Amino acid sequence: MKYLRIIEEFQRHRWAMTRESLETVRDFLYGEHELGPSDYELFHSLSNDARLEMADSFGSPVADSSYTSIKGDTGFLRVFGPIIPRATMFSDMSGMVSIDRLTSEFKALEANPKIENIVALFDSPGGSVIGVSDFASTVRASNKNTFAFTWSAASAAYWIASAFGTIVAPDTGMDGSIGTVAIIVDTRKQDEKRGIEYVEIVSAQSPNKRPDVRTDEDAPSTSKRWTSCPTCSSRRLPAIAE
Repeated sequence: MKYLRIIEEFQRHRWAMTRESLETVRDFLYGEHELGPSDYELFHSLSNDARLEMADSFGSPVADSSYTSIKGDTGFLRVFGPIIPRATMFSDMSGMVSIDRLTSEFKALEANPKIENIVALFDSPGGSVIGVSDFASTVRASNKNTFAFTWSAASAAYWIASAFGTIVAPDTGMDGSIGTVAIIVDTRKQDEKRGIEYVEIVSAQSPNKRPDVRTDEDAPSTSKRWTSCPTCSSRRLPAIAE
């Protein structure tokens, strides 16, 4: 399979992301969809041309950084595209933003005595939840003036944006949401065609680790608390926030 190792990483994570964006990434990795110029709109609210036109407004890019620019006493962080835990060659080519780089670059602005304000620019449909809470805590504890400007901050991106001291959104901005819907994708027929077989060994003393969520008895409801994907199978999608 073309992106087998990336697919395994994709399946391993829990996601807080707009449904359309997550499904597009999934279909691309499975070879069922080729990403094209029209798919850019699924990951961004701003057009690429509009972004380039505004680039000068946010100062000069910082050397050896991926998302940082500085203008006067203000540092800008670009949170553009789907959010992932760590940067990879695929993420760099696909215009994704990584939590590890965001964290290190935010801390660099925090440590810079010339910087009084940190402004994060959001145009993101959300992404993986891994590391998001830690980064949000880092932002919340900042001793700088922090602002989030949100053309689009959905799901995991909104989680991060909410940690900034002030959120500013244009009239056409899209922020939120907090609600979550869990989607379980059964890929057994698809896997069978590919010749993929999964063997799971479950302890007899922990049978509830593998409920059948397709039945009324085992299906999760708003009165139950699920801290992870109910089926826990690596070949099924975790939670998607819309």
